Amino acid sequence: MDTSQALNRITRLTHRGRDWVAAQASTEVDRWPLWLSVGLGGGVGLYFSLGAEPDWLIGPAGVAMASAVFALGARRWPAATPVMAVVVAIALGFLSAQIRTWSVAAPRIERQIGPVAVTGQAVEVETRPDSIRIVLSSVLIRGTEADATPERVRLVLRGVEAVPVPGQWLAMRAILSPPPPPVLPGAYDNGRALFFDRIGAVGFAIERPTPIDPPAGHQAGGDLLDHLAVWRHVASIRIR
Repeated sequence: MDTSQALNRITRLTHRGRDWVAAQASTEVDRWPLWLSVGLGGGVGLYFSLGAEPDWLIGPAGVAMASAVFALGARRWPAATPVMAVVVAIALGFLSAQIRTWSVAAPRIERQIGPVAVTGQAVEVETRPDSIRIVLSSVLIRGTEADATPERVRLVLRGVEAVPVPGQWLAMRAILSPPPPPVLPGAYDNGRALFFDRIGAVGFAIERPTPIDPPAGHQAGGDLLDHLAVWRHVASIRIR
């Protein structure tokens, strides 16, 4: 097969593929908008399937290129417009996952530390049969620089008589560890979930927490998400 024959065959296959895509798109005409959500989810899934954080330009560049192809191709190949719209949705889903990751990025400890003095505001309190699990915000860790201190810390309390109240400021000594990786390859990634909750350390208290006054500059306590967590906990108690 010479070069001209190969090119002709490729051209025929390309035309057949284009015609097949157009035919499939026409049969889905009533469901085109639904495929946009599939594309968004696919873009998010593509982002999280990567083994490492991509360059920050990948998401914006992908959206720009997909949008350009859509704008130019919609006029030339109207039948393929739904397919190109889904490609744009995939790029937008990828970019939205990138933006979400950037927005919650916070310091995480890299090794176990402690026993060490920890103070913070309780924003989540979960009572368990044999323990209490709390999440502290506006955390201060003795001996740790402010720019290296996690935004939130999750601690397990044992032997506590008075259950901490969301919004309460507490001080205690604790042993802290980095968020755990998956137990097995492909298993649930608890560390990723903690990352998106802005929890940069987990551990357990070695003494009963002591209620304290808010540190200077923290009278209002926490950000909007912290306040929402407190309100949600109070509402759940009242519902019970």
